[in-house]
Amino acid sequence: MIAPAAGTYTDPLTVVLNTGYYGASIRYTTNGSTPTSASTLYAGPFTLTSSATVNAVEFVPGYAMSAVASAAYTIIPKGQLHGSQVTAAPSYDLTALGTVDWVHWGRNHLYGHFDHKAGGTEISNVTPIQFTEKGYNPASFYGGANSSRSVNWTDGAPTKTDRGDDGFISAQGLGAGFRFVVPALTTPQTLYIYAGGIGSALTLQARLSDGSAPDYTVFAKSSAKPLFTDIIEITFKAGTEDPLTTLTITLINYYSTSSRVDLIAAALA
Repeated sequence: MIAPAAGTYTDPLTVVLNTGYYGASIRYTTNGSTPTSASTLYAGPFTLTSSATVNAVEFVPGYAMSAVASAAYTIIPKGQLHGSQVTAAPSYDLTALGTVDWVHWGRNHLYGHFDHKAGGTEISNVTPIQFTEKGYNPASFYGGANSSRSVNWTDGAPTKTDRGDDGFISAQGLGAGFRFVVPALTTPQTLYIYAGGIGSALTLQARLSDGSAPDYTVFAKSSAKPLFTDIIEITFKAGTEDPLTTLTITLINYYSTSSRVDLIAAALA
């Protein structure tokens, strides 16, 4: 009588009620209570966007009310994860771009330098990644500079103000890269990632920890130009209210042992 069968589904779920009796009417509830002749009259398929127990009964003229049919549904809200990738501008104002938080890696061309929005704790520092299969050279991680890519800020820590900083951090070697994490809310947010490479092919993967949306993956390759720099804009939201839900960003060099990927900054709005 109730379709689909009880179970766990992703938001939204369409529920259909059926009767095998000519002239019968169906009354139903979605709060687990027992339907009566005064309950909602079924007029066609309806949609559930949150967990519910659907109970339904049939009324056939001249007969007593049918037994209650029941189906309990657990509805998992859909998350959101999509993005775009464009060639970066020569410079960005992190204070203007990162209204919620921002980070910059490699100030003054040094690998260990990590600046962020004062009071900001949303975007984590990076965890370096390296391919450890036998026969491959160990990855190298270091700071660098290039005047064609720079950032400014006026609300930072530990460095309050910086202008025209062209530093970044690099991961060199096949399978080398970086990973960082951002909390995911149930309201949409936008993350901007300022990254690139030289002589390399970069893959960037964004993943929600609650699995409420497919991963978002982009590729960039520098075969047509020695140095490339992109802005990857990712819009995301969690499908659950769990405060531990995160968005994980992973950047990997998959081209050669001598190529590198560069990470400059990230901003959250």
